[in-house]
This record gives sequence, C-alpha cells and structure tokens, in this order.
Amino acid sequence: MGVDLDSAFKITYSEQHGVAAGLAPKDFGATSWGDPAIAKWQAAHGLHADGLVGPVTIAKVQAVKKAQQVLVQPATYVTGVDISGWNTDVDDPGDDDADMAKIVAAGHKFVVIKASQGETYRYKSMPRLRDAAEAAGLSVGFYHYANPSAEPGDAEREADNFIRAVTRSAPLVKSILPATYWLDIEDPDTQLTDDSPGLVSWCDRFLTLCDSRVGEQLGWYTGNWYWDRATKWLGRTRKFAHRPFWLAAYPRTIPAPTTPPPSFGGGVVKICQYSSKGTIPGLRGHFDVNRLYT
Repeated sequence: MGVDLDSAFKITYSEQHGVAAGLAPKDFGATSWGDPAIAKWQAAHGLHADGLVGPVTIAKVQAVKKAQQVLVQPATYVTGVDISGWNTDVDDPGDDDADMAKIVAAGHKFVVIKASQGETYRYKSMPRLRDAAEAAGLSVGFYHYANPSAEPGDAEREADNFIRAVTRSAPLVKSILPATYWLDIEDPDTQLTDDSPGLVSWCDRFLTLCDSRVGEQLGWYTGNWYWDRATKWLGRTRKFAHRPFWLAAYPRTIPAPTTPPPSFGGGVVKICQYSSKGTIPGLRGHFDVNRLYT
C-alpha cells in the first residue's frame, strides 16, 4: 500500500530535491513546487503522476533538457560582404585583384555586387569586380535596387534593366549562395510606397519575369526597418515565402548572434546583414557584412 504524502511534505520534498538538482518549477511548466502542472508533466513523459519530484522525475527532466540542448545548436554560417559605389576603395579601378584578396584574407566567402537600379542605372564597376571576385575564389551574387513606380510596365522595365546588366556569355562559377540574383526592396522615396497594395504586385511581376529570363529563382532582400513599415501589405503576403530571404537586421552589438533570425514574413532567413560598419584590413571605409546560414 502506498503512503499518502500530505501536500506540505510533498512540496518540501520536491523543492529540496529539485533545487539540489539545479531545477526550478518552470522546468515542468509549473509556477511552484506544489503546482498540479508537475503531475501533468510526469504523465506526459510516461512517469507516475504523483507530483513528487524525486530521483526518477529528476533523471527524466534532465534527459529531456539534454535532448533539447542537442537540438538547439548554434547555427553554422559563412560570412560575406555586399558591394556598391558606396565602397569607394573597392570601387576605384586598378587594384581589384588585391582588393578581393583582402576580402578573402578577412575570412569572407562571398560577395553580392550591385548591378542596377531603377529602369536605367547600371553599376559600371560591377563587371570588373565580378571577374576579380571570381578569380579570388569568392562566390558572387548580384542585386537590383528597386525604385518601384505605379507607371504601367515599370516592373518589367526594371527587370529588363537588371537582366541586361547581369547577362554575359561566360558561365558563373559554382556558388554557395542560395540565389545568385536578388531584388533589393527598401526605397521609401518612390511613387509606390511601402504601404501600397501595388507594391506586392510590383515585386511579384519583377521576380517572376527575372526568374524566367535568368533560368533560376531570385531571392529578395529588405531591412527590418522597411518591413516594419510595410506590414500592411508586404508583411501580409506569403507570395515570396518560397524564395531565399536576405534580411538586414542590425543588433545592438557586433558580432551578430550565431543563431539565425527566426522565420520572417512567412519565409526563412537565409542571409542576415548584421552590420553596415564592418571593416576589412587594408581597405578604407565600412562594409555591409552578412552571415549566410549553412
């Protein structure tokens, strides 16, 4: 016949043994050592549900916590930089190979280079920077900075500008990037504002057309500052959830956390731009630095 322990003794016993094992009621989803949630936790884990935290229950909760720790390992990643005309040291012609060698020496594995913007602008330094980056063994990607407009055909004209900018006869080297081509959607100073329902349609038309022209799925980039303003429309759609997502989200401290950002806007973050203040030994100025989660 079992001994009927009164509740006061049960609480004292559980607290003494639980605390000695480094546990707290919250480890059982409980708020106190006398909480019925402890018995529910025991039942859910195949134990006798008496609410008493003794050696068997302690061993079980420790095993569960150990298994959870195995599942939540720090993410693995490689780092890279994105480049545009703002990076004046790299933008200057004449020493591209040396510049890319410094990027490699800093431990980076990829670069994403601005190729175009709006309907007509193309970054003139992109072709030579692309060639130098590939020669240095870096994976290379390209992005288009969007200036969305409500004018009929604007998305198609911007897509055509981007495609023409990145088209070349030589094939790209094998890349570690989840997408070679990216749409950068963050400009608030355009006719199609970030709270416009037309922005989703514009992005969808641009991405779909580029997909068909380049023969692979584009990824898309935005910043958390832009997303917060765009949640009325861009934040509600799941049209882009299947696409590789590159998010700019700057933490308060550097380096960025080793765990990847959570699912964001229905899509999983593949690349996180975690600072615009990165430095590369031997190169002047700051760089946008990114982590690609592998």
